[in-house]
Amino acid sequence: MSFATDTKEKPTDDRFERKMVTIAPSAPTQKRPIRKPTESVKTALRELQQGDLVQLLNDVQEEIITLVNSKNGVDPSSVATYFHSPSPFTFSFYHYPEPGAILLIWTQWEGAVSVRNISLQRNVLLDMIAIAEGEGIKITQMMKVQGADQIKADRLKEEAFSAK
Repeated sequence: MSFATDTKEKPTDDRFERKMVTIAPSAPTQKRPIRKPTESVKTALRELQQGDLVQLLNDVQEEIITLVNSKNGVDPSSVATYFHSPSPFTFSFYHYPEPGAILLIWTQWEGAVSVRNISLQRNVLLDMIAIAEGEGIKITQMMKVQGADQIKADRLKEEAFSAK
């Protein structure tokens, strides 16, 4: 039994040449931060020193970031006392004393939440990072917590030293 084979060669013309095409984005990318910080927020972040704790609040209605609390010389063992009722709208910067690490502590939305809320919190987190960087702060570690009971001195130390 014999089989016929196709011995024709494929065309060698330029019809199948690969070309690189650049496609422009459909919408311009947004510059960060979208939510604007108040002057007191900028000042508190600029003046952040070792042992300081700065707590900021995302005002959803006004789309601004406001200062909730700024404390100097906070010992790692007492940081949790400033988290009376952690909120997904509150973001805290703690300048750990020893290695000089700056921790961004934030609370994740609880339970089953909408995609909209998750997206909102992610965007606010990106704004917090942009605001801090705009004031000369380099965040060395981010700490996601569910409540004050997760903000212990040994965890702060572990986060601060793992950032190095």
